Amino acid sequence: MKKLKFEVPPKTGIVDVLSNTSGTTGQRLMELIDNSYDAMFDYEDGEQIIKSQTIEIKFDKIKQGPHKGKLGWLISDKASGILNPSTVWIYGESKKKKNLGKFGVGLKIAASALGNIVWIETSTQGEAKKTVIKYDHLDFIQKNKWETDGYEEDEDRKKHYTVIYITDLKDEEPNIETIRNDLARTYYKLIDKNVKIKFQDKFLKWKKPNIYKNEDLKYIREEYGLPETPKYNEVYSEFDIYLIDRNKIEHKIKGWIGITKEDKPEFYGIDIFRAKRLIESSSNLGIGLGTKKIYGQMELGYDFPINFHKTGIIRSEPIVKDLDKELENVTKLVVNIAKYLDSNKAWKSHATVKKLNNISNDFLSDVLNKELSKWLKDLMDEGTVYKKSKDENNNIGEINIDTTPELSEKEKKKVKKAAITRPKTRKPPSSFRDPITGETIKFEHMETSLGEELHLSSHAITRSTLVTMTNVAHPLYQEYLKLFNKKQIHQLNLDNKIFEIAKYIGEKHSIDRDDLRDKIYRFFSKKDLSKLK
Repeated sequence: MKKLKFEVPPKTGIVDVLSNTSGTTGQRLMELIDNSYDAMFDYEDGEQIIKSQTIEIKFDKIKQGPHKGKLGWLISDKASGILNPSTVWIYGESKKKKNLGKFGVGLKIAASALGNIVWIETSTQGEAKKTVIKYDHLDFIQKNKWETDGYEEDEDRKKHYTVIYITDLKDEEPNIETIRNDLARTYYKLIDKNVKIKFQDKFLKWKKPNIYKNEDLKYIREEYGLPETPKYNEVYSEFDIYLIDRNKIEHKIKGWIGITKEDKPEFYGIDIFRAKRLIESSSNLGIGLGTKKIYGQMELGYDFPINFHKTGIIRSEPIVKDLDKELENVTKLVVNIAKYLDSNKAWKSHATVKKLNNISNDFLSDVLNKELSKWLKDLMDEGTVYKKSKDENNNIGEINIDTTPELSEKEKKKVKKAAITRPKTRKPPSSFRDPITGETIKFEHMETSLGEELHLSSHAITRSTLVTMTNVAHPLYQEYLKLFNKKQIHQLNLDNKIFEIAKYIGEKHSIDRDDLRDKIYRFFSKKDLSKLK
């Protein structure tokens, strides 16, 4: 074994500042992963010299070395190894050409930001030796001695690798799943059959969100009532942008943008990549603040200005401002549709409310088909209340009777539109048979936003279905959300549902709706209401 001394920069204050501003634990690990990936390429000309490898990251108790048994991070690869270990702690010492690394500080800052004690083992193919480098940040400060020990020992000439152990951690309770997701999203474009990344013994993988394509435009128009105008004519767009920076260097930016099929806010925005490595996620560049339902990607050139820690582009650079304007032009049609869908999106009821709503629908169907049906027949036979003939309104499809006379024409159109564009449900609608006309009436209930000025409940007829609604924008519903649980919110829905069904039948047959509502409640109370608990 040959003992060695390695130079360490004495300005630990700078090290502390850079380490403390180096981002999250996941972002610090990314710097080390970048180094492992770059070690597959020749530092001088960028030519690939290692065909394949698996990079491994573990958070666990160290199982070997002088820090055995201590909690720490282990980062290992089987790439080319560190070619010049004597410069590993010298800041700015990097000869990389067009790989993920750029500034020559990644390992130094990231490792010291993760923990105070770092142990590096590395071997290059053909050298027949292993170099071990120690780093103890607090020890340097205490001794005021700016060099560290290390050693060389024999190794198999065919082996090539780097292993980094980090202990005396700054964060001993990292969020493992958050880190896993961040790493997977950052490197998913680089992961293939030749490059794999294993985190906590599981291979990283990530899938971008499902995006509508322009051939889906007809479906979107029908499903969401999207106007057929040039303003709303594109749900997906690909682009190539060419820009010249202040140094007269041309940059090509290639990308795409589209409307997401799922409502997942963590994906809203544009993911910005450089050399297939994620630099900035969910950027609002070109699409504006707060734009939802959009996901896109774009690839920057190697020389495009990014920040020191590779966590974002430099917004103050003139070329970034130019890119923002160009993106706004090429994405505006997609952004128009995204904003329309967001402003007209259907309210998503809580799963518990949906479940209880289905149960109460079945109860109501039973009540309306049995007890209420018999009561209505008795009324008809008595001839004291019923005033309409059996031949009237044989088809519920588009009746002429106004069952919501209290609404203005504008309000009726809004309610009708909500009914037409309501989300499809897996469960078939419930139904009941009108004993007076003999027709079968399907009915559904939905929570939807009709605006805070509209009534708490309403209904409309569409596609042969009576759609009753709870207006979630109404102040009372908003107070329910703040104060009550999901079962109490369902009770509000049930009250609205019964009120609107009674109003519809009452208006249609000139029967007092308060009497109808009271009868429905009385019959409903005989059901096994424990299922709604």
